[in-house]
Amino acid sequence: MTSSAAATMEPQPSRPVVESADPSPTLLSTGIAPLDDRLGGVARGRHFLLTGAPGAGKTSLALHFIGEGLARGERCAILTQDDPEDVLTHAEFLGYDLRTAAVEERLVLVRFRLDFQRNYARVADPEKIYLELGEQLGSEVPSRLVIDSVLPFMEGAAEERMAPLPRFLKALGCTSYLLVPGELEDPYYRRLYNRIISGAGGIFHLATGEGQGRELTIRKIRQPVTSTEPIRFDIHAGLGVVEQPSGATDLPEEVLRRVVLITEGVELPRTLVSALRLRFDLTEMGRLRNAFGELVSARYGALVVALDPRDPEPAFDLARMLRRSGNGAPILYVSCNHGLRSSTRARGIRAGGDDFLTDALGPEEFLERVEVARTRGHRHSIETSPLEPIVPQPVDEAGEQVSMSEDALHEVVIERVAKAKNPFFALVRIRPAGMGIDDAWEVLRGKLRVGEGDLIARSGDDDLLVYLHDVRREQVDMLLARIAESHPGIGGAERASVICYPTDGAELSRRVPGLSVPAGE
Repeated sequence: MTSSAAATMEPQPSRPVVESADPSPTLLSTGIAPLDDRLGGVARGRHFLLTGAPGAGKTSLALHFIGEGLARGERCAILTQDDPEDVLTHAEFLGYDLRTAAVEERLVLVRFRLDFQRNYARVADPEKIYLELGEQLGSEVPSRLVIDSVLPFMEGAAEERMAPLPRFLKALGCTSYLLVPGELEDPYYRRLYNRIISGAGGIFHLATGEGQGRELTIRKIRQPVTSTEPIRFDIHAGLGVVEQPSGATDLPEEVLRRVVLITEGVELPRTLVSALRLRFDLTEMGRLRNAFGELVSARYGALVVALDPRDPEPAFDLARMLRRSGNGAPILYVSCNHGLRSSTRARGIRAGGDDFLTDALGPEEFLERVEVARTRGHRHSIETSPLEPIVPQPVDEAGEQVSMSEDALHEVVIERVAKAKNPFFALVRIRPAGMGIDDAWEVLRGKLRVGEGDLIARSGDDDLLVYLHDVRREQVDMLLARIAESHPGIGGAERASVICYPTDGAELSRRVPGLSVPAGE
């Protein structure tokens, strides 16, 4: 073992691989029956991410995965930050005897050294770390690998140092679980995206819910599934993960009558707010971004969140955080009707909302919609449908948005046509008439919704290519007219080339190299 290896891992012995007894050539059992029922198992040779806060059950799921592999005669490995004795004891609590497998060298236990993070950030060639890790795993590749957690590979390391990890996993060829202690949406993990998340075979998120129950949500999966219904579970001695039956949460009437209203930065019609006060026990909050800490453990019948249709993500982020925590209280969004896109409504519901109201509703209908959601009660099964990914506008090192290349925008169009469930969008080429390309970029960045899927690319020296997410042709013309009215130098629809999908599918395929439009579009 080289000197640098001594500063990175503490190995246990290894032995030749035992031929797997798994009958499936493409899928491996997770060791969790309800998860296998939904997936059929996980794809062999891919890596999967297990995310969630400490105590949510990530290590327990990983040990089920390892225990199942050992039971099937496979050779397995664990790279851990914990004391190996603690890992073995945890497995025994779940009902798995990993101690015997370790003694018989069917299980390889490798522990991160305490100074691994510092050394990984400083070593001139990080590839050497992975060469040493491969040596510790033995000459025969294990069938299953758990890395608990990926944090040591990130702490203090530049983004380019994340590149060797997915390459190492791909070259290794085994099926891997990578444990991520937190939320992938956290800015801290954004640099993982292109390196690890995009290549993952699946992402499983775990959260601790109401009554300290736990929930597993399938955030992403690259294989056919029978269901993405969340799994609510407990962990029992000798049994491990045990699914809970779903059902509504029974709360006393005084709790159900309480409605929480958040209106930060959004002014609702006074009649609607007064109606809520008369009908329910109303609690009003003014801070949206700080609401999670107060709401996650609070008891109430329904949450009403007023949002700005131009900037809905803070409200959607709150809904997602509450759902991930296991909070099943109904969530209703309220928005002004003017400027509200259908895609904003859809994203709100997929983020975990129960209904989307507008200020155009009369007080009676508004109250009845809140009442229907309130009387429906809390949910044990917390569903947040997978969100169709929205590609963000690129940013520079300082975090400022910059224009993307035309080729990159074409890739977004190709991906959306091929994979989006409901691909509605417009591609607009704009040649500013009376202002420079840089000034036009700044204007469009302020007018478009780059946070909700709109994108801007630079096309040569004179044109800007704009992707407008979830719009119809008449909406495009109205938007261009408004921009031209406030900034005549850009020009209106008469100076723009507009292609709308799916209406202009054939024309779009001629304009975008490599695009294959489904027949009939």
